[in-house]
Amino acid sequence: YRGPFDDREWTSYHAEGERIFTAYANGVNAYIDTHIDNLPVEFKLTGIQPGRWTKETVVRRWTGLFFPSAGNDAGDEIRLARSVAELGVEEANRRAAPLPWDDLVVPEGLDVNIVHEDIVAAMRKGEGDPLVPGRLPQLELVEPYTGLVPPDRQAEAPTEEQLLEIGSNNWAVSGALSITGQVMVVNDPHRRLENPSLRYYSHLNAPGWNVIGASEPPFVGVTAGHNDRVAWGYTFAGVDVNDVYVEELHPDQPDMVRWRGGWEPLRVITEEIPVKGEEPREVVLKYSRHGPVFYEDPENGVVYAVRSITHEPGTAPYLGCFRMAQAESAEDFFERAMFWKVPTHNLVFGDVEGNIAFQVSALTPDREGWNGRLPVPGDGRYEWQGFREDLPREYNPQRGWVGTANNDSHPPDYTGRPVMFHSSRGVEYSRIERMKQLLQSNRKYTVDDHKRIQLDAHSLRAEADIPSFQGWTSDDAEVERARALVAAWNGVLNRDSAGAAVWYRWRGEAEAAAYAPETPEDERQPLVEAGLRKTVDRLKSELGEDWGEWRYGRLQKSPFTHLLSDAFSLPAVERSGGFGTIAATSVSFRHILDTEDWDR
Repeated sequence: YRGPFDDREWTSYHAEGERIFTAYANGVNAYIDTHIDNLPVEFKLTGIQPGRWTKETVVRRWTGLFFPSAGNDAGDEIRLARSVAELGVEEANRRAAPLPWDDLVVPEGLDVNIVHEDIVAAMRKGEGDPLVPGRLPQLELVEPYTGLVPPDRQAEAPTEEQLLEIGSNNWAVSGALSITGQVMVVNDPHRRLENPSLRYYSHLNAPGWNVIGASEPPFVGVTAGHNDRVAWGYTFAGVDVNDVYVEELHPDQPDMVRWRGGWEPLRVITEEIPVKGEEPREVVLKYSRHGPVFYEDPENGVVYAVRSITHEPGTAPYLGCFRMAQAESAEDFFERAMFWKVPTHNLVFGDVEGNIAFQVSALTPDREGWNGRLPVPGDGRYEWQGFREDLPREYNPQRGWVGTANNDSHPPDYTGRPVMFHSSRGVEYSRIERMKQLLQSNRKYTVDDHKRIQLDAHSLRAEADIPSFQGWTSDDAEVERARALVAAWNGVLNRDSAGAAVWYRWRGEAEAAAYAPETPEDERQPLVEAGLRKTVDRLKSELGEDWGEWRYGRLQKSPFTHLLSDAFSLPAVERSGGFGTIAATSVSFRHILDTEDWDR
């Protein structure tokens, strides 16, 4: 987003948005001015000097910080187009397994055969992901701190498996399901642990404001928490908020693209990027009317641009929280939630009057006659028709609770066009299914009950797999020992469990047919046994020959790697959960909010 920074931008967040962000920037600058000789330790170690903030700094889109919430669907379009080119429409759609189900139609004018692997790569972040510890070179320390970190010291970075297990949960129960007779709202966003912490608690108390909850740098405000009347929490929803446009190039003028039967120029901007220790680098940025060009393919006469909601006013991440912070009721919160445009979230909330509700929130493109699952030609036939207001929501459902877990959150009675497409693969083992098991309509839940649910490490996948390890024996003594561990295991991914360790590794080593529901039983056992043999070999290599040291926590750790320097990294901690359980990853914060007594 390059502006304009005007009333459409400021007032989207709050009627006093410009004043709020100016005051916040002034506060940051005041700290810099008064602490320039005693800055936080990261500045001391690296010699970096902080720049001064403006109100525009506060509303920068910080794209990298919410890339999963407003970026991946564009890459999905490219990957699906590649799949259609290789497999055909029907098979590509079957493998994609969209949830809710939707027939796949190739947009008129799109040639999927020219969408190649380099375009997929162009949608990736690249090797140097600044959000993953260990992916960027460690910053050099300045004197006198150069010897602070031993040369052979290296903190434990998160594994690819751990990065894939990120997930969040939220739910609210009505007074009918609460021991206090009042609403309880629960949230535990499971983004990976970071050092320094990703989130922190703050309490904003001033005339017209009394809100407490979680926030994260560099954002201002309370993103999840409660005021005197309403409590709320969020999970990532996955609303499709981007579209890839294939722009046809003029055959003789490479900076002209087709538009509604004619041609129009791309906007070209040249910028200089300062580089440490080098001369500034000059980059040329190109924009079509749809957005930035991220790949040029002159051989096929096209360029690829992406249109994103983040190019619209009012889409700085999380800052819609200012309107929500002053909600007076759940009904009032519904209206305010429409200003939470980014990230795309499932908002669950409840009020002191006993109401519970859920609202999908995102600035959602209105695509009339197409669904956004594939790239589209940029010639004017596939344009957004404004933004939708008919987003999925629920209010006081009869079952007495609302909840989400990064699942397909269209309610059963939702009649609008889908706003998101998840995958139906493995949905029967998902966190939302476990949540449904635990949130029963004939119980009265306490705060401690909600704590136990947040920490629930029971695996529905394991529950389905365990019978495959029972009722037979292996002639291989080591395989038999491993089989017996899983056969006697309770399916809980406890950090001290050997059975959990064996099953977890077996899931990665065995052929998919070993746990596929459609595999005949007489064919399954040899596959299970073969997978166990590989599992034993791998665990011996990873965890050693002493089976007494085989425990799940050694495979599932929470690292505390400092983003800048290993001088402040902490040892990784063994943990329970993960791999599809409600305790998906270690949480960046948790809350259980009882509207009967906020301080309980």
